[in-house]
Amino acid sequence: MRTKVAAVDLNGDLTSWNVVVDPFNGGRVRSILVQGSNVYLGGSFTAIQGRERDNLAIVDTTSGLLSTWDPYIVGEVDAFAMYGATLYVGGLFISAGGLSRRGLAAFDTVHGFFTPWTANAGVVANSLIVSGNDLYICGPILTGGTWPSGFARFSNAVTAVEVPTSGPRRTGIAATPNPFRSDVALRFSVPHATAVDVGVYDLRGRLVRHLGSSAMSAGDQELHWDGRDDSGKLADAGVFFVRVRSDDYQATAKVLRMR
Repeated sequence: MRTKVAAVDLNGDLTSWNVVVDPFNGGRVRSILVQGSNVYLGGSFTAIQGRERDNLAIVDTTSGLLSTWDPYIVGEVDAFAMYGATLYVGGLFISAGGLSRRGLAAFDTVHGFFTPWTANAGVVANSLIVSGNDLYICGPILTGGTWPSGFARFSNAVTAVEVPTSGPRRTGIAATPNPFRSDVALRFSVPHATAVDVGVYDLRGRLVRHLGSSAMSAGDQELHWDGRDDSGKLADAGVFFVRVRSDDYQATAKVLRMR
């Protein structure tokens, strides 16, 4: 038995590869891309292999094990296109990895984060193809406040993606407790003395609370978020992203605030 995605050999026989997708919630896989040892799965689902994943996930081509990467896409994923180390993701979504992205995003597969590149337009990308330095999109494009169905080309889209050659380096943020109610401790390590900016963002990529922008020394750091926004009002219960950034350093954590 296979649940919504399967692998068959050249004889058409089912292989032992078994990835369970949303067995109880009616989710669907709409796009698949194989790159090296990774299988990228996109669609409208909330869980893979019994663990929370929203609409985009990576599993191993041999074992089917789920990657620890959790991009948290808010909305459906319909298409993939790979160019070098950049994965273009298209669909009907409004944010990716805590960043505001409408229907189109670029993921740096080497460093493990969504890049600053954006299409600067509202897009529902049903299919994607990369040719040369152009990204071709089939699907509705928002222009002048309307959604004409059709086809678009983003010139120099590939070269516009800012993929650093040696960073920013990814690292982890330990959030304790998580989920939390009134206070969450955020612990992370800074690789060297540098100016660091820390913020809390909602699922649409909007800044909820700016926790500070200051020079930090190399080593372990700890900040706290009391669940309030910049105006002092308690934020609604739900999922938030904590982002720590400097010129050559980046870390992101997903936290859940409960009532």
